[in-house]
Amino acid sequence: MLALLGASLISTGVDGTGATCPCPCSANQKALITRFETSTCLPDNLKSDEFFGYTPAKAVGTTVKLEMLSWPSQWISNFITAIISREVLSYTTDFTCATSGHNANARIANRETDILVEFWWDTYVSEARQYVVRNPLVSDAGSIGYYGRSGVYMPSYTADLLRNNITWGNTSQDLRDFAIDSRNYWRILTLPDVVNLYTSYDDTDIVNALGSPMFTFTPSWCTEWRVDGNGNTCIDIKAEDPAIDKGQLHQVIVNLQLRMTISYWTTSGLEYYVSRKLERREPVLFKYWEPVGFLAGLAVDRIEFPTYTTECHSNNTGSIQGQGSVDCDFPRVSIRKIFHNTIISDSASRYYGINVLLRRFDITDSQMEGMLQNAKIEGKDAFDVACDFLKTNNKTWMTWVPKIVCQSQEGLIEGVCSPLPLMENKNQINTSARNTGLFAASAIIIIASCLLIWLYWNRASPILKAAMPTFLTKVAVGCLVSTSSVVFLGMDDRSFSPSFLVFSCNIQLWLYSIGFALTYSGVLTKFFVVKKLLVSKRVEISWKDRLQTTISGVIIEALLLGVWSAVDRFEYVRECEEYDRFGRCTSSRGYCTGSNNWLLGLILLSHLGVMIYSLFLCYKCRRLPRTVLEVEWMTTALVSNFQISVMGVFLLYILRQNPTYFYVIQTFVILFGDGCMLFTLFLPKVHQEHFYDRDDSQSKVFAMIDKKMKRDQSRYHHSPEIKAKSGVSPIASRNRVLMSPITSHLCKAREPSLAIGGRHAHTSGRISKNCLKLTNAAIPANLANENL
Repeated sequence: MLALLGASLISTGVDGTGATCPCPCSANQKALITRFETSTCLPDNLKSDEFFGYTPAKAVGTTVKLEMLSWPSQWISNFITAIISREVLSYTTDFTCATSGHNANARIANRETDILVEFWWDTYVSEARQYVVRNPLVSDAGSIGYYGRSGVYMPSYTADLLRNNITWGNTSQDLRDFAIDSRNYWRILTLPDVVNLYTSYDDTDIVNALGSPMFTFTPSWCTEWRVDGNGNTCIDIKAEDPAIDKGQLHQVIVNLQLRMTISYWTTSGLEYYVSRKLERREPVLFKYWEPVGFLAGLAVDRIEFPTYTTECHSNNTGSIQGQGSVDCDFPRVSIRKIFHNTIISDSASRYYGINVLLRRFDITDSQMEGMLQNAKIEGKDAFDVACDFLKTNNKTWMTWVPKIVCQSQEGLIEGVCSPLPLMENKNQINTSARNTGLFAASAIIIIASCLLIWLYWNRASPILKAAMPTFLTKVAVGCLVSTSSVVFLGMDDRSFSPSFLVFSCNIQLWLYSIGFALTYSGVLTKFFVVKKLLVSKRVEISWKDRLQTTISGVIIEALLLGVWSAVDRFEYVRECEEYDRFGRCTSSRGYCTGSNNWLLGLILLSHLGVMIYSLFLCYKCRRLPRTVLEVEWMTTALVSNFQISVMGVFLLYILRQNPTYFYVIQTFVILFGDGCMLFTLFLPKVHQEHFYDRDDSQSKVFAMIDKKMKRDQSRYHHSPEIKAKSGVSPIASRNRVLMSPITSHLCKAREPSLAIGGRHAHTSGRISKNCLKLTNAAIPANLANENL
């Protein structure tokens, strides 16, 4: 009766697997086909190389039809093939529907479809032999990679049920432990206590939800299975559909005399039945096959029947009534790919790409199992799972198709033709340039610090007193502060956070500007002090006079910087300068900028004005002797500063697009300017203080003064123009100069003890005659007044 039922189902094509479909698509199949038609997966820039006459252009307009069956693993393999066919090889890809591989060879031979991925060869071996071997209209493209296998399964928690729900009677502890540990061994299922465990549960509510089973198989030594569990003597195995059953399990039950029956519930009914039993944590045995989505992720154990051999299955009658010699486990079924012979015969042109794809297509058992688990756990459909596989296994599937040639500016990235890795050139400051700048700045800072220490250590020196130590201190401190700004100039987003870079952008301008104010306020203070000495009767200059210019300069500079910081402070930005054809940034530049730079321009113009005014004062004081005002050295420093600043502005504008060059120019301008100030103003003092004979250093200095003064005296004695201009005789002018404040200042530098009291030179009467003699021909008062 069962054989007749199965034959009837097959012959009438009730299962939707006739030889001359098109067969109607189920709701699930329709949804998946629609998803494929409305979605894309891979980048559209993949191209195949011309090889044996094949190019994607030849595939355009060529249609290939794939057959879609009714289970997830076949859907996934189908979509992997279809996505590559359409998006890589440029074929028009369509689908036909069926429920199983039965009559698939006939449908391919009749050109109802072109390709079936996941054909269970061993299940339909007679059909395969007819169309592939005897009348070759269909070609076998080889194994799909993973295997299929039927089996009987039990939940893994059965071990707990055996341990807790069975008393075992007089059974030894060793046998109990063996039964629990080897619960999926077929002989354990023959133990009476185990059989009683399976047969005692009431499944009435489950059966009421499903209805009666399609069919049941009961060997002669078992009673008919009852849903309420009363009177059952054998374990009932739940199965799918008798029409697709090859009868192996029936023969195993009969030949091994197992106390088992079989009931069929359809695929959906079987999955519902098993799911309810798993929810209740009740014992259940069910027959299913792999790979299938239902088993993915389930904690189940496969029953181990006697090992499969070819001899064991040599007399498999396919009977679902138990006749036959099979008494071993199910075989691993070879799953194949089959397609119409046209794809081979036309392989030199249109179908070469799909031919190569089908023959090379290979997915492992673990890969398919992982995809089925993703589909079940993450709730993804077969198209998404197939797409994820292609995106994450590029190196695998790229070997299935003809060689891939990428378009320009693209490359094979893990096997996929994609835009090249984003190699953005951030144009950051060269490390060597930054380290060199930091080293040079450190050297200037150390030199300035050492000079400050030297000033303090030699503060009683007549040479330093004549040169005004406060002036030198301001210059050294100013250079130290402005040079420290170089430390922040080299910072970028390679090593520092955006918030710190904003601080760095602003602090570097503050340090440079305050250092500039200190340095040039010292220079201007020197000029103003000398002017007072020349035009005033006072010899001593108070600290208020000396600090007034410095304080004023620093306050003005700080006010300008404060307003600038409040209104338009710097921000660190990274600006993209070049893009590739994919819209990705390939070259960018990071820099400090403000929204409105007029205040910054005002600050820089004020610096330029101070430089020009200082140079003007140097010109006015060009005739003063070196001991009074180091005009030559100061002019050298100021002119060098002015030149390098003006040149630096133009170079910075020209090289503003290159951060490394921009940094080098900025660093050079700052360090060169500060270095010139320190070396030109301090080195002569150091030389005079330490490299003359210490006992005779002062006399040598004043000997040089005397030589200069005598030359000037001779000039004035023989210069009627000066006499006429001044209205006094050279001798009278000389006498005025003798008692002038500048003369007294020089003498007090010569004899420091006289400078302590702060008395006026014209009333003290205590300046030594030797000093007055040496300074007898000092600067004419009328000329000094004229120049200043």
